[in-house]
Amino acid sequence: MRKYLVLFCLLSMSSVLNCDRLLSWMEPCPHRSDTVELYTNKVRYNQNDVIIITLKNNSTTPLFLPGCSPFYMADKTDRGWIAYPLLVCVWEGYAKKIDPGKIYQEEYPAVSFMGTHRIEATIYWQCQEGSPISEAQCEREERKFSREFIVSQL
Repeated sequence: MRKYLVLFCLLSMSSVLNCDRLLSWMEPCPHRSDTVELYTNKVRYNQNDVIIITLKNNSTTPLFLPGCSPFYMADKTDRGWIAYPLLVCVWEGYAKKIDPGKIYQEEYPAVSFMGTHRIEATIYWQCQEGSPISEAQCEREERKFSREFIVSQL
């Protein structure tokens, strides 16, 4: 009976932690989004600054980002967050592969973004390389958010 109880607990923990490995509680799951960092270089900007967005893959497996506009800017409003792509694309482009331990960065002038914001990204795991995200047959996707930041006039 005790074996079945232990097995049930392990299976339950595995599903709660959103990991495919049975003993994920003993070692980090390689595709968990808490192993991915999404951040900006500052929390306060003036209009002359440059916003540097960084996504760091601390997992042990590659992750993928959409090819054309991997990051969304989200504006804080009275009704919540409203997100929009930072680039308008004619074609989605090929998925960007970010290997374990690597970073991906983009820069944008702060003057275009007055107010309170955060960055949003959808990260994809276990995708077919050399394809757009829509065709890459990814096994999992997760949303990631940066801390909020403020852009103000001088």
